[in-house]
Amino acid sequence: MAVDRFTTLVLTLFLYLVVLISSGCGDKLVDENPKLTTLKETRSGSLIAFSGGIVTTYNDELVTLRGVCWSNTTIPTISDNKTDDGSGPGYFESTLQGLTPNTTYFLRMYAIINGKKHYGDVILFKTNDVATDIDGNIYNTVTIGKQVWMVENLRTTRYQNGDLIETTIPAILDIKYETNPKYQWACDGDIGKVKKFGRLYTWYVVADPRKICPIGWHVPSNDEWTTLQRYLIENRYNYDELTQYNDIAKSLASPLGWGYSNQIGAPGNSDFAKIANKTGFTAIPGGFRDSDGKFRQFGHSGSWWSSSEESHYKAYYRYIQFNRSDLTGSSNIEFCGASIRCVKDY
Repeated sequence: MAVDRFTTLVLTLFLYLVVLISSGCGDKLVDENPKLTTLKETRSGSLIAFSGGIVTTYNDELVTLRGVCWSNTTIPTISDNKTDDGSGPGYFESTLQGLTPNTTYFLRMYAIINGKKHYGDVILFKTNDVATDIDGNIYNTVTIGKQVWMVENLRTTRYQNGDLIETTIPAILDIKYETNPKYQWACDGDIGKVKKFGRLYTWYVVADPRKICPIGWHVPSNDEWTTLQRYLIENRYNYDELTQYNDIAKSLASPLGWGYSNQIGAPGNSDFAKIANKTGFTAIPGGFRDSDGKFRQFGHSGSWWSSSEESHYKAYYRYIQFNRSDLTGSSNIEFCGASIRCVKDY
């Protein structure tokens, strides 16, 4: 009788293991399906968007390609638009290009695993609208944190009400002895560079109550520039992806057009290529107009006014240098000429 009970116990345990294995429970004795997780938040611009995903695999599945795909239809596939974001499991980021402003898209991540296509959940996003100034110039935009920024330097020659912003003849005229000089100039004094690099303005134009930015937009205050800087540092936009120090210049700057530098993480260095313009801000080196009337640093620095005044003769601004890794804050004499980036009203 004891032998029968033992035999019965062994058979019972054997049957239990069979059921456990066949149900997929236990110590992962059967294959599990790979898991694809599309990032739920997509950061959008008017022509660009930023997304990504996470590929989780089991039992050494081979991930040969991964990325995101998108379209105007509800179920995008890799036959539509797609990014190529490398191979292997884990987290990845994607940059979607060639989008249309103010348009709704459907997006999901994909991966080729063991030769088969797999997809994540579909999410919905909408691109930003463009901004248009009084001259009819159109500016693309990008969302960074809770702020929406223009990704081009302002190039208008008129205030919101249509009044003309004067320039000087010649362009290098010394104006430092004028009272309240309100002028604009083509970057580097070259009208052929306006479309790409925009115009330079005295701070007196920034402060004018007729307003220079398009309706619904404004020149950022010093505090708003600081908000941008803090967000980028805290969210790993430093070239080394740390959350301390201020090394965000490369993530703000256009990858092209800067003078050469061997300084680590500077816009003029080709290192850390995946960080270059990661924000989509696309800062460009339009230089500035100095207090002596001369145009300086074209191709080597970009500088942008804030709306905040430091003293009666100086106002705060930000600049990026080809050979520095930081977004630098300082103040400058108000009759100097600097670029303007507008930020959207809240």
